[in-house]
Amino acid sequence: MKQRSRGQNTLSTILGVTLLILLGFVAGLIVNRTSTPSSPPPKAVVAPLYSPEVLAIASNFICACGQCGERELVACTCDTAIREKNYIRDLLNKDYDRETIVTTLKTMFGGSKT
Repeated sequence: MKQRSRGQNTLSTILGVTLLILLGFVAGLIVNRTSTPSSPPPKAVVAPLYSPEVLAIASNFICACGQCGERELVACTCDTAIREKNYIRDLLNKDYDRETIVTTLKTMFGGSKT
């Protein structure tokens, strides 16, 4: 039997290890491509906090978006309801009185409960 030289054994070992690393890499790529991606968790919807004055005025209205049914504005969290409540807050910050705000909301958005 013919004996291999030390250099041939080292070369064989390096080639074997390299081949195993490449096979592992290829197997990882295949598994990664065939596995189903996990969907990201749903984003939490956080409605802004409103002062009691904003909520008191909003309690006179239903949501004006037309998609929430007859949901009260004070409880609704859709984009339109948030926009309306932000508008109420802005008018209060500009020192508008409650009656003027209610009249303005009726004109702009409708949805008055009274």
